[in-house]
Order: sequence, then structure tokens, then C-alpha cells
Amino acid sequence: MISKLVPARLLCQMKRAFTLIELLVVIAIIAILAGMLLPALAKAKAKAKGIACLSNCRQLGLAFKLYADDADGVLVQLARAGAAPAGSFVPNAAATSWPDILQGFISDPRAFNCPVQQTPTVVGISNTFGIGCNYPNLSVYLNQPVVREGDIAQPSATVAFADISWIANPGQANPDLWTATNQTSVNPWDALCFRTVNNAFWGSLPSRTINRHDSRCNAALADGHAEALPNSKIGLNLPIQDPGAMWDIY
Repeated sequence: MISKLVPARLLCQMKRAFTLIELLVVIAIIAILAGMLLPALAKAKAKAKGIACLSNCRQLGLAFKLYADDADGVLVQLARAGAAPAGSFVPNAAATSWPDILQGFISDPRAFNCPVQQTPTVVGISNTFGIGCNYPNLSVYLNQPVVREGDIAQPSATVAFADISWIANPGQANPDLWTATNQTSVNPWDALCFRTVNNAFWGSLPSRTINRHDSRCNAALADGHAEALPNSKIGLNLPIQDPGAMWDIY
């Protein structure tokens, strides 16, 4: 019936399948669109991880403040003497690390991690961490003299926690050009802090702040708020008491 109503030539065109060239054109268009969308999706995913990390820093900043309030103004240590509790983030028979000291003030255990850090940073522990405390200017080790909240001259401009990594080029003068590499120390606390330039192991144990999120380093400040800063803004390479050094207490 259809063949009587529709001209034979038109019917032939209606039944004709796609040619190879037409299929290739369609595939090429899809590939171009995918090539345009994938970078945008990757950028959106990276931005989401940066936002999640900044949220973690906010939680740490709040925990930092709550702990100091409970401890008569004493700031949380990098590690304090005494065995870590059962089920700790960093098991150790001699000392308790800051994540285990602060865990009672944190609602989500993922707050100790940067989502971008995918590989474990502490030897023998599956937790990836990626955020470290300010050592030795705010958080001290074992029996070193403690630092109190009142010792910090400008809490809103002093970094307490930040994105950290072992640095592949520690001799690079510009902190924005520091690049990440694998942790080489077996000491767990070397992966839980950023060392400042006034520390004796600044060069040999280069765990430092790093730009991990679109040329920014997420940080928690001593007053409890969090910011995304260029790593150079933190001034980790500057001498103590320098006006640009956001890592010291002066």
C-alpha cells in the first residue's frame, strides 16, 4: 500500500542506511564534544575535591580551638608522650599523634585527609592524611616546651594546619614551585606536619606546605577559620619574625 502512495525514488531514499562517511562524521562529532567536556568535568571534579579539603581544614581549625579551650590554652602537640589509644589513626607504643589527640573533637575522621592525596603518607598505615600541623612553632613534639594560644600575636594570620607533602625540590626558593614526591622517612610524624625554616631538619626532612588545589594551599588558621592561599603567601621560606611569615607566632 505504501509503495503505491510514495514515489519509488523517495521510498528508496527512506530505506537507505547510513553510509560509512556519515557514521565517521557522527563519531568525529561525538569525539570532539567529549574532548570539550572531559577537561571541564575534570576541572569540576578537582574543584570539588578542593572544596572538600577546605571543609576538612575548617573542621581541624575548630577542633584546634576546642582542644585549646579544654587544655587551658595549650595548643595540640604534633605528638605527646604516651602510647596511642586502641583503634588510633597512628598506632605507636611511645607517643600519641595529633590526629589521635584531636579525634574526640572531630565528627568525621576524613577531616584529617586531603581528598587529592590518594596514596598513604605514613609507612605501614593505610590512611592517606595529606594535611599536617605547624611544627615546631605551634605544635611541639613530646616533651618540648608547649605553646599556648595566648602566645600567638595574630591568630587570624597564623597557619595551624595546611596541605602538606614531601617536597621533591626543597632547594627551590619559590614555594609556589615546590613539587610533591613520595614520603621517604619511616618516622610517622614526618608525614603529619610541615616543618618550618627555623627547624634543624628543614632541608633534610622536607615535609612542607604545598599548592594542591588550583595553585592554592588550603590552610586552617589559629583563630579557627580556613582559607585557600597561594603557598608563597604562607611564607614558609621566610625567616622567623618576618612580617610575611604566616607560620610563626610573632
